[in-house]
Amino acid sequence: MLGRIWQFVRRHRRKFIFSSIFFGGGFVLWQYAKGRLRQWQEKEAQDMLVIARKQHHFDSNQRTCNMTTLSFLATLRASVTKLLNSDDLLAQLRDRPENKIALWDELKIVAFTRLCVAVYSSNLLVIFLRVQLNVLGAYLFVENMHNERSKEFEETHTSFEVQKKYMEMVQYLFREGVELMVEDVKSAVATVMGTKSLKDKLTINDLIEMINQIRNITEKRSLNGRIHSDLSDFPRYLLPGDGFDDDARSFTRDELVLKTLADDTKDVTESDEFATLLRTCFDTSFSRIFDKFAEHIKSSNPSELNLRVIHLPLAKLVPVTSNMLTYVCGDQPNAFIQELLSMEKVQDFSANIYEAFIQQSDQPPV
Repeated sequence: MLGRIWQFVRRHRRKFIFSSIFFGGGFVLWQYAKGRLRQWQEKEAQDMLVIARKQHHFDSNQRTCNMTTLSFLATLRASVTKLLNSDDLLAQLRDRPENKIALWDELKIVAFTRLCVAVYSSNLLVIFLRVQLNVLGAYLFVENMHNERSKEFEETHTSFEVQKKYMEMVQYLFREGVELMVEDVKSAVATVMGTKSLKDKLTINDLIEMINQIRNITEKRSLNGRIHSDLSDFPRYLLPGDGFDDDARSFTRDELVLKTLADDTKDVTESDEFATLLRTCFDTSFSRIFDKFAEHIKSSNPSELNLRVIHLPLAKLVPVTSNMLTYVCGDQPNAFIQELLSMEKVQDFSANIYEAFIQQSDQPPV
């Protein structure tokens, strides 16, 4: 019996060898494929987890942007009021002084300067904080992921002190930035309104045209075919012209990180994307201002259905213009600022910055 079996095996040994190789190789390949599939599934799960964490971190960062912006409105309002105090002029006018006409003319300039500075500075605040917090947020996310991948704990490169100093950069807008802006805008307002009499009766179209002329000068808008603003001067309201000394050998690690963050922020504020978004936000904001003026003019003559034929003396529009500061930079709830914060283009801009600086480097900013 065993002999027959042995003879059978000898006659078919090549088939047995081939079958053994085939099935053995298939088993090895199956084990390899199963291992590779497991690795792919684990990598996919890890990638999905990173994407989910990044999205959660980004969403949280945007909420922080919104809350930070709203918390700074009182500071911005105080800065504008300090430089353009219409209340003092109104108090003097109540005393019926001899130079009443001169005071009214000064109030006219101050009121429209206050309005335009409030719009410009609030827009800059909204977008600049988006830049800052998304640049910083991207670096912090990369650092956290880097530290988690490291076998040993590594201290984060962007220390709390660096984060604090970086976020304090926005204070430049409230001090030197607003002061520079007041000078520029006041000059434009004086050019446009210097010859306007307080007795001039204006329609809503006249008012819009007057403010647009101020914008043309301040934003260096050209009207060749279509309106285009040259906003290259606006970043100087956000950041000082002089930065860090380029001699990196004198820097501490924290100073190097802060310099990197500041340089990245400056690059973004000088980009075409920043100017394009700023231009869009300015148009939206001034459109809302025109709506508020229209409401006031309509309320002066509710029986007139055609808003465009209602006239009001400039003198009656000056106090309304001055009070627009509260509408623009008022405390919560602030519909003017909320609209800017919720604009799709602002959100897209934030996402692009966040993603760009995450993709820029897998390492912390030094």
